Amino acid sequence: MDRRSEGKRTSDHELLVTPPDPSVLPLLPTFLARCRERVATLERLLGSEDHASARAIAHDLAGSGGSFGLELLSSLGRSLETALQARDRRAADKVLDRLRRYLEEVRILPA
Repeated sequence: MDRRSEGKRTSDHELLVTPPDPSVLPLLPTFLARCRERVATLERLLGSEDHASARAIAHDLAGSGGSFGLELLSSLGRSLETALQARDRRAADKVLDRLRRYLEEVRILPA
């Protein structure tokens, strides 16, 4: 599991994000809302033991975060994907909790 995603506290630096491309700034509110919806979906999928579908969502989160300058989102997505692949429910729950908190706390700064 990625060491950055294991820690319990997210640094202020990780919570204040400036997109690499200013043109994505108007897209970020919708993107973040969709990510929050995906967390709810992940919780349902884990509850029903659908690891394959949950892993696909985690993979998508890992791939899309960097495009918006959300490197921690990508890191958490990779960690979640790894935990799900290993069928490590405890680790998956921890990462999912961290992901949920990150999405609640992240703030976007204008470029």
